[in-house]
Amino acid sequence: MHVSSSNITIKTISRSRNCQPIRGATLIEALITIVVVGVLGAIAAPSVSKIGSNPLVDTTNLVASGFRATRTMAISQTSPIKIKPKGRQAIPSGTSVAGINTEFEIYRATSTNVACNAETGWALDRRSNITEDYLTFGKANVSSDKRITLQAAQVDGVALTSATSWEICFNTRGMASTTTTRTNDFVGNSLVLTLQEGSDTTQRRRIEIFPAGGVQVYDN
Repeated sequence: MHVSSSNITIKTISRSRNCQPIRGATLIEALITIVVVGVLGAIAAPSVSKIGSNPLVDTTNLVASGFRATRTMAISQTSPIKIKPKGRQAIPSGTSVAGINTEFEIYRATSTNVACNAETGWALDRRSNITEDYLTFGKANVSSDKRITLQAAQVDGVALTSATSWEICFNTRGMASTTTTRTNDFVGNSLVLTLQEGSDTTQRRRIEIFPAGGVQVYDN
């Protein structure tokens, strides 16, 4: 049998291409990778080191996270949930007793047919990670000049006489509604809360809860 030299050549080339060893990274490529990782680490380090160093920022983010988590719970557990300053009471006559400005309470509907504007059918939530203690942000062991407090509240841009005379409720669709007097006056208004560090009015941050349920944090 006659085999042409051209066929042999083609087969030899094909084998040599398929058997090429896998090329590893060169020393230069490895050094470049190390330099890039080092630069990224240097950029990220200042941000990481600031975590926990600013009580106002940390507290504002904590409270905002509490609102977001409460909204998620209301949707996932199909149960309306209210948040209000601890001790705040809405009186059916149209007046209200304001609560304290360093702690929020969370109330869960006791049955599936309780709506946000219901006067009764609520119980203080103690069945999850989000309890009244979760939103305690005025620590007793913090000096007064550094203590974070709720200083102001606005509903649709109108400042409330008392920063703690409000309640907000997330329904089972995650929509938010607010009231400032009667519990059955819940309507879809924007609520803005201003947190302050001590008596320094320049050290403030705001949390806005939108009627659709979104939560946004702003600098002073």
